[in-house]
Amino acid sequence: MKKYLWIGLIFLNSIPLEAQRIRAGKKDTLMPVLSVPVAKNKIIVRPVLTRDEIAFLLDSLLGHYVSSPNTESTLKQIRIGASNILTAYWRKGKLQGSKAAEAYYVKIGNDTMNANDLLNHKMILVTGIASLKPAEFEVLRFEKSNTFQ
Repeated sequence: MKKYLWIGLIFLNSIPLEAQRIRAGKKDTLMPVLSVPVAKNKIIVRPVLTRDEIAFLLDSLLGHYVSSPNTESTLKQIRIGASNILTAYWRKGKLQGSKAAEAYYVKIGNDTMNANDLLNHKMILVTGIASLKPAEFEVLRFEKSNTFQ
C-alpha cells in the first residue's frame, strides 16, 4: 500500500522521485516538481524551473565532451547540441520571443575562452535564455575542465 503526504493543497506521493508531476489543488494544471528527502517523513518540494531544466541538460551536454580535444569541430558539435536543446524549449513556448534569436543565444569557442583557458584545457559554454520577456536574457555559464591531454 502506498503512503501519501499532504502538503497544503498539493497531493504528493511520498516516495521521492527525481522529478514528478503533481496536481495543485483542484486546478487541472500540472507542474513539474523536485522532491528531496531531508529527514525521515519530511520532503522539500519546489517547482522545477525551466532555467533549472535547461541548466541540467546543457551541463550534461558539456560533460559528454570532457574527454574530447578543444578543436573547432568539437566546439561546433557542442554549439549545435545546445542550440537544439534551446530550440526545443522555445518551440514548446517555455522561452519567450517570436524568433529564436529573441529567445536564446549560444556562445562557445573564441567568444568565451581565451588562450589561457585553452592551455588549461577548459571548455566554457555561455547561453542566454529569455524565460520572462523576449530579448531579456538570463545568462547561464558552464565550465568544464577537459581531461584530454
